[in-house]
Amino acid sequence: MKPLYRFHAAFRRATVRALAAACALSCASLAKAEDIDIFTGNNSSSKPNVLIVIDSSSNWSATLGPNSCNTGNTATNTKFGAEICALTTVIAGLGSNVRVGLMMFAETGFNGGYVRFGMRDMTTQNKNALINMLNNFVQQGSGSDNSGSNQPYGKTMYEVFKYFGGFTSPAHANDDTAGTPTGAQNFGTTSLSGGNTNNTGTYRRDYVNNNTPSNRAAAFYNADNNFAYSANNSDTYVTPIGDGCAKNFVIFISNGNPGTGGDSGSPVTAQQLLANIGGNTTQITNAAGATIHASLFDEYTRFLYQTDVSSQSGQQRVITYTVAVYQPQANGLPSTSDQAMIDLMKSGANVGGGHPFAATSAQDLINAFSTVLNEVQAVNSVFVSASLPVSVNTQGTYLNQVYMGMFRPDSSGSPRWLGNLKQYKSDQDSTGRSMSQR
Repeated sequence: MKPLYRFHAAFRRATVRALAAACALSCASLAKAEDIDIFTGNNSSSKPNVLIVIDSSSNWSATLGPNSCNTGNTATNTKFGAEICALTTVIAGLGSNVRVGLMMFAETGFNGGYVRFGMRDMTTQNKNALINMLNNFVQQGSGSDNSGSNQPYGKTMYEVFKYFGGFTSPAHANDDTAGTPTGAQNFGTTSLSGGNTNNTGTYRRDYVNNNTPSNRAAAFYNADNNFAYSANNSDTYVTPIGDGCAKNFVIFISNGNPGTGGDSGSPVTAQQLLANIGGNTTQITNAAGATIHASLFDEYTRFLYQTDVSSQSGQQRVITYTVAVYQPQANGLPSTSDQAMIDLMKSGANVGGGHPFAATSAQDLINAFSTVLNEVQAVNSVFVSASLPVSVNTQGTYLNQVYMGMFRPDSSGSPRWLGNLKQYKSDQDSTGRSMSQR
């Protein structure tokens, strides 16, 4: 078999040009690749951005059951213990080909979210930092990390939009036109609830030199310098999107059926914020025409999937996966309240381009997180195999042809993965030698 590097130089140059164009031409989904597209190498250089959003309200102290970690702050039969156990277990197994961040609910002040751990490559350094941070969270009581009873699901997803770049509305998702005006309650990267203006509720946020031990911030645990804010007095996010080809994801962990109180009130309602950024505030309904849930969470996931969050060329949407965590009743079924939460999470994932999960144990959470992270890495990966005919009896006119089989890993695609077979022909002289060998 002749190695690929012996192909005619013109073929090699064409391959390089095609590779360069693969990302530049709007970074189309690999699953929809044209037959003329050429992909080589072991995988894509674009790393998916995964923002974990955890419902850090007092609901995380509700009973769930024992977990396999059962040490330190996980030695508790609560949703909190199960979630910390699951997150630390799954994060420990990640490689640096994925980027992960963490957002939580503001503890006081304006309702909404704040970035506790900015998006970072999961290197050994950053994995250790994130795991150590999670292992030192305080579930309740003095110095706890919970936000009380409010569950500002809509406002938190607004903050997700701001952190990813806050670029434009769905109406301009495909024309690279920035939204106007900009500001905390409009487009752009100025935070509403997550920055210095709301410091009383976000003092644990991810900014340079936030080393106070009781803050338990990323800097204290020696995370690298990809901070969410460049300084402690800043309200402007450092956007995590540096590669327009990378895909962006949210994993939203819900610990209870949210009311609407957290999304109302000062300084502005979640509904008004969604209208300000060109979102559709019409609530999503079921097949019978009834509103699925009063929360605007699913309307925000729809918005994030339809819009362009980044100023990078092309559309950068955010895909949302959801995990509804609940304790079954004695009959094995969810309560009416928990079923409402499950319905909301299903709706949010369905219109947000992801998949919904339900979890009643730490193992369920581990399975859900592992499945999601396998899927998001598959979206950003591609593998290629090249081969020549193996039989000497094959007609000579085919012996100078190369077949490249391209496939995309898919954890749910067993036994077959999406892909196609491409055929190329190297130049040969009359003796059958490759032209590049002359």
